[in-house]
Amino acid sequence: MFCGNCGKEMENGSTFCPFCGECSAEENTPSRSKDAADKYQKLFVDAREQYIASLGDSYLNSYLSSKKIEHCIAVLSSKKLYLYGTMYDSDNVLVSRKRIEKVVNIEDITGTGFVYQEPSLWKLVLGIILLFPIVTAIIAIPLMVSYLKERQSLFAIDYAGGHIKFDVSIYGIAESQDFHKMIRRVQDSIKDKNK
Repeated sequence: MFCGNCGKEMENGSTFCPFCGECSAEENTPSRSKDAADKYQKLFVDAREQYIASLGDSYLNSYLSSKKIEHCIAVLSSKKLYLYGTMYDSDNVLVSRKRIEKVVNIEDITGTGFVYQEPSLWKLVLGIILLFPIVTAIIAIPLMVSYLKERQSLFAIDYAGGHIKFDVSIYGIAESQDFHKMIRRVQDSIKDKNK
């Protein structure tokens, strides 16, 4: 089992984490009850993997019951990151939005973080300039809408062989940041264990 506070691996049934002192590891299992962790267990490759966290819980529950995904989901176990759904994928050359079912070993994750994309300002400026004459409003409005649609925040996971990016607006910044922290904690725990 993993501590819900520091993310380090500890003995099953421990009352306190030996690393950070946080109490009741069962209560502090990150974000989920034991029932939920058991439900997600069927996604894992290895029966010894422990559920840590997920990004897009409502979509994950839908996927488990119907095998259909509206948006992308990610499930973090003690050993692997499971990715399902439509997301931005890159192989270091091309970036495209595609439907993915992928498993990435935690050790292969080389970085995580947030990307804040700002659209080209020329679209907004040109849209405002063209907005004044009525005839050019037909061109201006699509340019301005395009400008607003291009603004987005993405949660990025880099791994050996590529990159995955999630649209933060789907899950919210808090859930995305929590998931980001849990990936880092599991990686730190694995590194500490291998020392």
